[in-house]
Amino acid sequence: MTEILFSLVASAAISTLLILILLLRAFIKPYKKAKKDYAFSDLLDYAKLLKSECILLKNGSLLRIYKVKPKCYQTIDESSLELHQSLISKALYSLDKNYAVHFEFIRERHKNTDEDVSYFGPDTLKRLFLKRFSKINECFENSFYLCVTKHYKNVSPDLFLLQKNAQDALFEIEEDFLKHEGVLISTLSDSLDLEKCTYSNTIGIRSHDAITFLKKCVSLKATETNLPLQDFYVDSEVAFTDFVPGLYPKIGDEYLCVIALDGFPTESSFCMIDALTKLDFEYRLSARFVYFDDLTSDYLINKSRRLFAQKKRGFFDQLLNRQDPTQTVDNSDALEQIEDIKKAKKKVLQNQLRFGAYSGNLIIGSKNLKDLEYKKLEAIKAISSISINARVETINATEAYLGSLPGHTFENLRRNFITNETFTDLLPVNASFTGDKYSPNLKFGEKAPPLMLVKNDDHRCAYLNLHVQDLANCLLIGPPGSGKSVFLGSLIISLLRYKGMRVFAFDKGCSFYALTKVAGGNHLYLGEDNSISFCPLHRLDDVIDREKAIDFIMFLLTLSGLENYKKAKEKVREAINTIAKVKTQAVTLTDVKTYLCDDELEPYLSPFLSSNDHKYLLDGSTNPDLKNSLTTIELGEFLNKSQIDVMATFACLFHLIDEAILENEATAIIIDEAWLLLNNEVFQDKLIEWIKTLRKHNAMVILATQSISDISKTSNYENFIDTIKTRVYLPNSDAIGQVLSPVYKDLMLNDRQIKLISMAKSKKDLFIHKDNTFMPFNLLLSSAELSLLSLTQKDMSMVNDLYERNSSNFVWNL
Repeated sequence: MTEILFSLVASAAISTLLILILLLRAFIKPYKKAKKDYAFSDLLDYAKLLKSECILLKNGSLLRIYKVKPKCYQTIDESSLELHQSLISKALYSLDKNYAVHFEFIRERHKNTDEDVSYFGPDTLKRLFLKRFSKINECFENSFYLCVTKHYKNVSPDLFLLQKNAQDALFEIEEDFLKHEGVLISTLSDSLDLEKCTYSNTIGIRSHDAITFLKKCVSLKATETNLPLQDFYVDSEVAFTDFVPGLYPKIGDEYLCVIALDGFPTESSFCMIDALTKLDFEYRLSARFVYFDDLTSDYLINKSRRLFAQKKRGFFDQLLNRQDPTQTVDNSDALEQIEDIKKAKKKVLQNQLRFGAYSGNLIIGSKNLKDLEYKKLEAIKAISSISINARVETINATEAYLGSLPGHTFENLRRNFITNETFTDLLPVNASFTGDKYSPNLKFGEKAPPLMLVKNDDHRCAYLNLHVQDLANCLLIGPPGSGKSVFLGSLIISLLRYKGMRVFAFDKGCSFYALTKVAGGNHLYLGEDNSISFCPLHRLDDVIDREKAIDFIMFLLTLSGLENYKKAKEKVREAINTIAKVKTQAVTLTDVKTYLCDDELEPYLSPFLSSNDHKYLLDGSTNPDLKNSLTTIELGEFLNKSQIDVMATFACLFHLIDEAILENEATAIIIDEAWLLLNNEVFQDKLIEWIKTLRKHNAMVILATQSISDISKTSNYENFIDTIKTRVYLPNSDAIGQVLSPVYKDLMLNDRQIKLISMAKSKKDLFIHKDNTFMPFNLLLSSAELSLLSLTQKDMSMVNDLYERNSSNFVWNL
């Protein structure tokens, strides 16, 4: 017995010793064990990507994602705006309980590097042009997505198995989901362009647009990864980085700030949060609407009605039970709210409205907390500007972040309950027009590059083209100091990117003098120094040339007052034919006088001839070289000369330009300060002829004027309006005034567009209106190009000095 007892005690002692050794070892060298806490992927609801492009969620819900291409609602008229608002609201009404809708807006830096940089103009201008592309990093890209989720209650966990009965059950709920979701998509398509997220066509990579989008939502980064051919867990693909909860949750190496949209104004309007799509940094804006059933809606409506009914009368009025209307004052705001609630309840009963829980969040990411703080303040400022309160999530940040993810419908359910109409107003569904990536003019070649890259009003990269098919005549309207000359200069540089392009620019004030020097072009100054001359009769080779010469001489004689036209024309014809036979060199007007030998006609021709002390502009033996890529005609004080001189010189100049147009592959005629020339009937008639006929020669006319009223007073106003379909407007604070507003409306602008023009910033904002589109934009110019285009007549001596020392490279020393 003693031995047995001793054995038990010894065994107990040994066991105790072993336990102590194990405990000691555990303290000294703990075992490595896997943590049993939730992983980041466990917090995400995404389970499986189905063949129908739907995503099966872990809670039995189905999710489908669409890319959205919104229309530009910013500048359309009020009636059209109301129509689109009604269509979207009606579409959202088609869903019922168990549904949730996420509308996601993602803003990223512009990363497109495949822009066409071809340029056929002078080398120095090419370098200036290419520097514009370095400005692309100032632009952003906006993406819009619609996510529709339906929750199916009492779904068996067997749904995720591969057994036949599970697959049959999954097929049934898929069919039900696609049927009802299809009604929403069909109705929405009237106002929004929707494209189902599917497998992308990237060569060598098997990726899915929905998976890539979910990665953007989770990490604010776009990463396209190669997906496996067999089934995979979506949550593992999406949660590819670490997540750390906190006041500022951290995803990967970026801190997150979640700002909730809360406290709405008493009235809402369509696209009211458009300002939140134009911030100057990357972020995501999420709007979620979780549908209520009729019972919940009715309960919440009655609860709100009772709340405001209690506020209808003051505390003491209710306490003392005052009934005399002269002694009580009703709360007018409460009365209005009660009336609105009655109307809402009536619409619910009439099946016109649905209620749901709204959650709106703006999610910002940054690796630097200081930078995150700056972005947070900018976002709060933008939210406050549209009369919505901004609440920075702290303790609730992780919950709010998870609730903003598409398909997550149970996290962060707020007390904000609104109707489908109000939710429509809170959607970021406005997208500014970005133009055509390729030139509409097929004469430049198939898929020719756009005229220039610009930045539109929401800081997206946009494409500016003047052409509507093959017609590119353009009218530029803006008051003095609004930036006309800089824009025209940038147009000249951009036009020369096309092969064979020749530009003729009529200038006043030497705005294009420095640009012409850099381009190696020809600058013609029609001043008193007579440094240039023209030879109108330089070509008499065939019958057509001789007939043109005869018409020009008769035009000069008519300007001088000749009345006996028919008799004089026969004498001129005889003289021209004689000269063509005997003279092989260029023919001057003095030669015409010599061979005319007519004392009666000589006085009418003499005003256009040179004398011993005066060299006349049109009595030269040679013409200026018009074959340069850029020819600038500086009018200077030329327009102050007599009308006879001005009209004769213009007639000669137009004839030479017409000849050049026939030889060029493409031509642009730019007329700055056109208002000074429109009073001249010869110039005005020639403009109309050019505008109507030059399109077949791949040529365009660009008119710039200080005020549209200058053109409205001309005799050809209707012709100008009918034939110039592209119009560029510069800021004008008087545009909404009683004088100019009707004129702008004659140009098919609506009140909203005119208001934008009146509120725009001078020397920064521009607007192009063509082919039923209206696009606000800013130029993307390098500092060197802006300095060059800002030079004026007072800088000519400096330009000449720099040009002598550095040739066309002086532009880099400005």
